[in-house]
Amino acid sequence: MTVVKPHKTKASPLSNITPGLAFSHCFSAILFAFLCAHALKIKQVRDELGFYWIYHSHPMNQLVHFFFVPTLLWTSSIYFVHLELANITISLPFIPTHRINHSTIWMSFFAVLYTSLDPVGGALYLPILYFFHYGSAVWLHERDQRASKYRSWNGTGKLLQWAFLVHVGSWAIQIWAHQHYENGRPALMDSLAQSLTIAPLFAFYEGLWSLGINGPLKQHTLEQAEILTKNFCSSDSLMNVCQIFPSTS
Repeated sequence: MTVVKPHKTKASPLSNITPGLAFSHCFSAILFAFLCAHALKIKQVRDELGFYWIYHSHPMNQLVHFFFVPTLLWTSSIYFVHLELANITISLPFIPTHRINHSTIWMSFFAVLYTSLDPVGGALYLPILYFFHYGSAVWLHERDQRASKYRSWNGTGKLLQWAFLVHVGSWAIQIWAHQHYENGRPALMDSLAQSLTIAPLFAFYEGLWSLGINGPLKQHTLEQAEILTKNFCSSDSLMNVCQIFPSTS
């Protein structure tokens, strides 16, 4: 990574802050601190995956999340890339030169977390994190800024509007899939931090497991899910996972 000298033609991104921009910075900072606190408590990746699998045991629900969890992270990255932190630009391979922003911090967080939890799986996920979630968000942001007639943090506003609609639609589809296929609520209703930190990695593993990659981790995840189900399912539970492990109900 090459760090470029601060812009001389543009004001500091925090010099003309608006209420909406201030709220966005605070929201991102609070959420980041919340997830970091949870990440420090994580010991084993299979424990996290086992918890998440309980809510995503149906193949069709897994398929929905395989496509729409990355969409959530991508649209979030588009939002966070608008929140520039300093009047300093960075230059990365295959990505337009841009100012350091909240998305830079967020994507670095996920990169460090996932590679520390599972060096192999995390390393395989890094190109997706770098090019799709971060690189494309930076490219779209820079393009939107060039199209804007005014120097505003939200550019033309069209990119944020489009990302918001896709983000909300992705949530709606996943909530519907939980109700339709799992007969239950999403995992975030029981553990928000655990869901937000592990969901992108779990969705990625679903793809790896379908290709027969890292089968032992899948087996460990299922074993952990069965253990957790003992304390999760009641005798009359209709959730899909309770039908898979009926003896634990």
